[in-house]
Amino acid sequence: MEITVKDIEEAFCQLPSGELVNLMEMQTETITCRLTADDVCSYDFRLFDGRIVIDCSYQNLKSIGFLNLSKSIEFLNLSKYNNNKPNYTLILANNRLTSLAGLQIYTNLLNLVVPYNKLSSINTSHLPPNLKALDVRGNNLTNLSPAILDYLNATDMSLKLGSNPWHCSCDMLDLFQFLHVPSRTVSFYKYKQGIKVWLYAHHMCLCAITEDELDADKKYDAFISYSHMMFGHSMGGPSLVHPYGKHKHLICITHTAGAASVLHSLPQGNPVHSAQLTQHALNTSHSSPQ
Repeated sequence: MEITVKDIEEAFCQLPSGELVNLMEMQTETITCRLTADDVCSYDFRLFDGRIVIDCSYQNLKSIGFLNLSKSIEFLNLSKYNNNKPNYTLILANNRLTSLAGLQIYTNLLNLVVPYNKLSSINTSHLPPNLKALDVRGNNLTNLSPAILDYLNATDMSLKLGSNPWHCSCDMLDLFQFLHVPSRTVSFYKYKQGIKVWLYAHHMCLCAITEDELDADKKYDAFISYSHMMFGHSMGGPSLVHPYGKHKHLICITHTAGAASVLHSLPQGNPVHSAQLTQHALNTSHSSPQ
């Protein structure tokens, strides 16, 4: 039997935020059902993956010991969801945590979200044994110890490391090599370009970084000018000069006869052969090269 809903475009549901969403456009990933809440945390069941989302954000927490998660989780009523052993996501954003001690006992904790706290280091003994995702953005991390890098290398964990005051020094080499493992994916980390530039300028780890990487955001690497008015000015030249190198390479071709062959042989976008021509080509005297 075929059932047809003729007015589906007029069928809406209301999200907890009050927003109306068409039933066909509803994203189940965002739908959560409140189980309970206490003075510190809220406990929601997420329909998409059957996970409990525990949110203890903005509570001025200084340590995990202030939470009594084990007792709260034990009394959650999940009978109507047919899920007696759910996994958890714990959100501890915008608190004052300096340590993750106490979380190691939660074997079902898969996603730990602790951005914008006061963590200056991460102890592997404090991490839940089955953790799959870790968000430590906006803390006080300046480096990751060899122990934590070894721990992470043995997992397929998803990481968020951005907005930490990472120190660009020799101590960063282990972290740099960790980030460049071919299979490694870091959702977001800050100062990536600065770290690469520092290492390249100091001739360190050159096997893991090339000058082409540093110039990856530059569309052109050759400046073909027909006028001294453009040579070294803002439209072309300065954007092509590598700010950290000792050599500044600009190419100035003053004869229009070869322009067609140049454009034919230098396809735009190739990092070695690309070229830029300026509007002053039509306004230039070719009697003397510039």
